[in-house]
Amino acid sequence: MPVLRRQYRLNVVNAELFEELSPPYVVVANHSTFYDGFFLAGGIRGRIYMLVTDSVLHGALGALIKRAGVVPMTKNLINVDSVRGMLSLVKRGKVIGIFPEGQTTWHGASGPIYPAVGKLVKLLGVPLVSAIMKGGYHTEPKWSREKRDGSITVEYKLVAGAEEIAARTAAELTEMVQSAITHDDFAYIHDNGLSFPSKRGAEYLERVLYHCPECDALASLRSRDNTLRCGSCGAEWLWAGRGILHRQSDDRAANTAEPVTIREWTERQKAALDRILRTRLAEQDERPLYPPDEVIAWKGYRTARRTRLGKGLLCVTPEAYVFESPKHGRLVFPMSELSACQVMEANQFEFYFGGNIYVFGFAHPATSGFKYINVLQIRNPDAAEVI
Repeated sequence: MPVLRRQYRLNVVNAELFEELSPPYVVVANHSTFYDGFFLAGGIRGRIYMLVTDSVLHGALGALIKRAGVVPMTKNLINVDSVRGMLSLVKRGKVIGIFPEGQTTWHGASGPIYPAVGKLVKLLGVPLVSAIMKGGYHTEPKWSREKRDGSITVEYKLVAGAEEIAARTAAELTEMVQSAITHDDFAYIHDNGLSFPSKRGAEYLERVLYHCPECDALASLRSRDNTLRCGSCGAEWLWAGRGILHRQSDDRAANTAEPVTIREWTERQKAALDRILRTRLAEQDERPLYPPDEVIAWKGYRTARRTRLGKGLLCVTPEAYVFESPKHGRLVFPMSELSACQVMEANQFEFYFGGNIYVFGFAHPATSGFKYINVLQIRNPDAAEVI
């Protein structure tokens, strides 16, 4: 879309690759922003058909995405219909786009990919191209509602031709794809001396950072402008234009503490959550891990019209998600029985249970869906999006 190309100052590197490479082929890419599907197509001639989760195909925006050309799938579940759709596109000489991580990055670096990606690439049997998108995370962070003043670069590379695809095992192809799309946006902006100044740089950081490293409190962090503060112990951090948090304190020693990136913080907080969960389980403590959050809930299936369940409260215990509402009472969703769990656009939490999808939209824009899915990633990782 020309408007997005101008707005995000899209730069394309090595588009000449497609002067020699003719469809069909598969393009795999890292995933930083909601608009990556459009950026991915920036240097490709003709239409590219994206493999997308069916959750994005609702409403007016979903209709626009459908017109752009997609192959729908249920999160974490590449089903028979999806595979048939891609095989049909290959036979017709089309280009297929895949985000192997399955979701946009919370912390700016590439995460593990779906293990079945190599099997899918081998089944399709066409050349494999990588598209690395750089600068996207800092131009439009997943957790923020503000676009930053930056630009996005997409660089294409030929990973393997059809003959090499045929000669490799599915496991080797999975490793190849993982290596081809690996990108760290913090390293990228550091190496290139880039900065993304903002008057509200820390706003909504609590969507992704929910654990205070000073007092071990959960869901206690609150953001304002360029400051992140713990409501439990009062510790404060200042957001810098290069995406780094600096500890602020009257204590000079604290002010000289090593700055931390969002990626480092998320790794440490997940380890802390794991420790807290182990303690709770050992003590058979079934209390909610966080205070309940106000939500609006829906129930549906794939792309079918969803039924509104209404307003209520959502919380998570070490064993289950619990939704309580005046209309439906107390609904309990054991983590052992969930699948295809994900967070959409940072502020909507959803999963499949009993063959249906349950969607919870948080009433407050700063509420963290990340804190909910991190619990499932520890308790039942096969059911959650890969992070």
